[in-house]
Amino acid sequence: MYQLTAVPGIILRTTDGYFVPVAEGNADYLAYLAWVEEGNEAEPAPAPEPDEASVPRSVTPSQAREALIDAGLLEQVEAAINAIPGVEGLKARNKWEHATSVDRDWPLLAQVSEALGLSDADLDALFAAAGKL
Repeated sequence: MYQLTAVPGIILRTTDGYFVPVAEGNADYLAYLAWVEEGNEAEPAPAPEPDEASVPRSVTPSQAREALIDAGLLEQVEAAINAIPGVEGLKARNKWEHATSVDRDWPLLAQVSEALGLSDADLDALFAAAGKL
């Protein structure tokens, strides 16, 4: 019936989408408090989407691999790189194995993410996670 928000002092009433201000004397806020008194608990605030400022443009290979391990994707990424044929595959494996950084705008990254069905949002989340390691 209610959900907390990322904005301090605001609670979302989910039944009608109304944002209830946390204000003493406000009838909607008092109704929320009565609902809580009955033993109910508001849903937690949704996790924020990573914004562009929190998504690094480049991470170390170690950070990239650890983020992929945490996401359960390292083996799939390596299999996709190993599946690239010919000289292009040799160059891709060389870059993956010996690069000093993994850049968000790598053509190889776009090729592998497409092969695995990863969206730009998925890549941003992986880079944001890698940047925190």
